[in-house]
Amino acid sequence: MSLARRITSGDLMKGVYCGVTNDAGAPIAITAAGTGDNTEVTGAWIDRQGFDFAIVTVFGAAALTAAKTLSVATEVEDSSDGVSVDGSAVALQASTIEATGDAGSGSNETFIIKHHVDLRGKERYVRFNATPDLSHSGTDTAIVAVVAHLGGCDALPQSEL
Repeated sequence: MSLARRITSGDLMKGVYCGVTNDAGAPIAITAAGTGDNTEVTGAWIDRQGFDFAIVTVFGAAALTAAKTLSVATEVEDSSDGVSVDGSAVALQASTIEATGDAGSGSNETFIIKHHVDLRGKERYVRFNATPDLSHSGTDTAIVAVVAHLGGCDALPQSEL
């Protein structure tokens, strides 16, 4: 019986955790006009060696008062050493409304944003950042997370074998 297995296109992708709304590293729900609101969630550095593109997904949930909103901005940064940022961040999306509370009593809302990012021309390390911004003051809450699926490699990177 052979231990070899067939490599599929899904094997040529790698899922990576990037970040979540947090306070000193622990996940939190941000509060409108309070902790974490309109504050960048700085992503973790990702070694993209061997990968040419990423599908970056920003997702979350919010409890919103009627007609109040949650907006999210996203960006990518790159680095040659995984420590220092090389150059300026590149916006993937300017601050855009992603969820609005229902008229009347408000509502609980969920959202998913997907970005296709060409990594060719980027340094070896990249990170994806998100900035959630609640429009109300004091009552609305949200949690936002970011993950990336790296792809575009011709063979499994050595670290994935």
